Amino acid sequence: MTQHHERIEAEIPAATADTLRHLASMQGQSMEQFIADVLEAVAGSNIDVSRTASVVAAYSKSHQRYATLYERLSK
Repeated sequence: MTQHHERIEAEIPAATADTLRHLASMQGQSMEQFIADVLEAVAGSNIDVSRTASVVAAYSKSHQRYATLYERLSK
């Protein structure tokens, strides 16, 4: 059975895009595939999205603050 895919677009803050790009890279995925996987996981679960959003926001803030350190550690 073939799944139908639909393209969606959203504008997000640059810092969030950087975080997603970094996470995708850590998973060895393209950003597009990583986001698709995350959206499928959220849509298919009973995750409290409001709590998840606060965790993602905290991670994003931390990533912004320590981005240069993360970059050095990845090398």
